[in-house]
Amino acid sequence: MGGSGQFTPPYYDAEDMILGEDGNTDQHSRNPTGSEAIGTEQEVSIEVVEVIASSLIEKVESSRSLSRYWGGCCIYRLHEKFHKMSEAYVPEVVSIGPFHCKKENLKSTEECKLLYMHDLLCRTAEKKYKDVTEINNDIDFITEEIQEVKASCIQKREKIEELVSKCSTSETITSNRWLIPLMYCVEAIKKIMPLASECYSEPIMLNDDEFVEMMVIDGLFIIELLQRCAKKRKNVKDDPLLGKLWVLSSLTRDLLLLENQLPMVVLRCLFDLTSLEDELEGKSLNMLVLGFFNHLMPRGREVLTMHSKRHNHESKHLLSLIAKTFHPPTRAKKAQSRWKFLQIATKMKRTASMNSVKADKSSWTLFSRSVSVKLNQAGFCKFIIGGSSSAAAHSSRPPPDVEDTAASSSSWKYIPNVTELKRAGVRFKKGSTEGSALDIKFNDGVLVIPPIIIQDKTELLFRNIIAYEQCSEGRDMYMTSYAFLMDSLIDSAQDVEMLRNKGIITNILGSDEDVSNLFNKLCCELITDNFYYSHLRDQVNEYYKRRLLSLVAGSLLIVLTFTGAVFAILSFFVHKS
Repeated sequence: MGGSGQFTPPYYDAEDMILGEDGNTDQHSRNPTGSEAIGTEQEVSIEVVEVIASSLIEKVESSRSLSRYWGGCCIYRLHEKFHKMSEAYVPEVVSIGPFHCKKENLKSTEECKLLYMHDLLCRTAEKKYKDVTEINNDIDFITEEIQEVKASCIQKREKIEELVSKCSTSETITSNRWLIPLMYCVEAIKKIMPLASECYSEPIMLNDDEFVEMMVIDGLFIIELLQRCAKKRKNVKDDPLLGKLWVLSSLTRDLLLLENQLPMVVLRCLFDLTSLEDELEGKSLNMLVLGFFNHLMPRGREVLTMHSKRHNHESKHLLSLIAKTFHPPTRAKKAQSRWKFLQIATKMKRTASMNSVKADKSSWTLFSRSVSVKLNQAGFCKFIIGGSSSAAAHSSRPPPDVEDTAASSSSWKYIPNVTELKRAGVRFKKGSTEGSALDIKFNDGVLVIPPIIIQDKTELLFRNIIAYEQCSEGRDMYMTSYAFLMDSLIDSAQDVEMLRNKGIITNILGSDEDVSNLFNKLCCELITDNFYYSHLRDQVNEYYKRRLLSLVAGSLLIVLTFTGAVFAILSFFVHKS
């Protein structure tokens, strides 16, 4: 080592002799116990460098999984931050997919999944496929992978049939026919396995066979559950899940969780292989899903059919499909784009004519500005986002840099609450149930809000859709924007009561205070960088400000008129006396 303190890498000659920095052979360098073991120190340093370099290489390789977030990933394991805010992200009864499959408290439903899978495959085999004994003669069907799957299925058959004999009265218990559709399903999922695994935000801690097995079991279980609930079977007493009233509610809850999803490409593949026209009665997979969750936000059959066709190939999993049914119509996006263009054009026009406007102010403008300043000092215009009070008095809209900045609900309020708006003359009207629940409009002082039912699973549904939006690449913050807007409108139980009296909110959760707390806590520590209701917010704020100015001006006029009348009367009597 040199006296400079810098590390100089050693080099080796043909005889693997360790050389010093000056290139001379150091005989003492081979003695690890010598006082001048410089070569040994250099050799150890090289080993340390190699170990650290190898460790860094491994970390870099493992970190490549983060690129899933910006690829085909759509099922995310949420950060601990989300779990600290609420328990609405963890399954209670059933595990779907790889994120929670190792949890002991969810193991009890694994046998029920096998039973559901077996019943679905038996019905499918009976009506669609030939007997298993004919497989060996089907040359096109046989592959090495299927042979392995066949052997694995036969090994598990005794366990499955033992479970079936305890919980089912099916006559096909001893038949091998159900193995045929099972093999078709395994073969199909095997082909799309890379695509399915890329849907998860983390590397799958299972080998390929285990992952395919999980996709097949979980996918067929979900399909059978949807079909049983759609047909409303009467013999639920023999059903290990639907035979218990509380289980269906928990299953509905667990199938909504972002961390508990299965890729829709897997579900569609399995559905196509096992669907029976006489049982489905023309219902698509989307229709079965929307019908299963419809009690959370009841909508008519025509509305469900419209959403089913509109999002036929867009949804990525069950939660994604439910989330898309809340998206406002396309025309609202175009209107919002036109509004943003109008805002930019108006800003440019104001900037260009600022000097001329300053030179030609009317007395009423000066009066309005003075009144606005007084209102700001009194705290009436605190709803305006960002900027100082004086800056807020000069503009009816939030500053552009503040408008596009995300903030939490605790420090960011878009518009006044329902009580304040009502005092300013804003009216509230129940919107249509045929469109999206998020299709809120404001026109001529009337705020039209579609009705919404608040129940015990509403918070869980909203939180998981919001978490999906927060993690997704597309940045469609529809539900997040809705939550921020409702958080602004609802500050107390009184606000909830007003909306409930108008038919906008149906509260089956509990007290109005519970609904208020739900919306006030929904957006804690969350952000939105694409607020969907920016146009509506500006409309409401502008209207609210004009109404306040009018009320104050009218009040001042009345006071001045009354004062003038009083002085006129007093002067008359004084003059007369």
